Amino acid sequence: MIVSIEREPEVVSGLWRASGQVVALRDLTWPRRCVRCNSPQVQARALTVHLRWSPPWVWLLLPLGLLPYVIARVMARQTGRARLFLCRTHERQRVVSAIGTPILLVASTIGGMALASITNVSMFLLIPVAGVIALFVFPRGVVFPTIITSDHMFLRGAGTAFMISLPEYDGIRDSADLHPDLT
Repeated sequence: MIVSIEREPEVVSGLWRASGQVVALRDLTWPRRCVRCNSPQVQARALTVHLRWSPPWVWLLLPLGLLPYVIARVMARQTGRARLFLCRTHERQRVVSAIGTPILLVASTIGGMALASITNVSMFLLIPVAGVIALFVFPRGVVFPTIITSDHMFLRGAGTAFMISLPEYDGIRDSADLHPDLT
């Protein structure tokens, strides 16, 4: 007789799903499951991800000059931190993307300069094209903020299996509900 014991997913207060995003309290340690595939076989050490987000209106200041844009971006920026886990496969993909993007950019720059010297035509248009391709082929980061508020981070990038394991976010929770000792 073979008995299969399935572990219940670890529940972490302060982590929900909403509209294809993970909603997390700022500075939270996520459960010990891969954020991409929900596998319990994760690396022993948590990956600390530092997240920054600025409101989209900040980009409207760029035509006024670099200085007003930088000042507004620094003043309006929200930050957060998540300590999350990846399985061996997804950790390897993260490392390859972190190494592959700069290598592709350097290779395209050298190739563009070599081609320009051979053909006497400016081939530096290849560099931005290769940069855009590198960003899509080797996506940077694990999770990406869509908005960071004073209490919560709304993040994209988590896998469907991981998201399904999270409770639905009802939009009324704040840190005081989860940590009554803070009030």
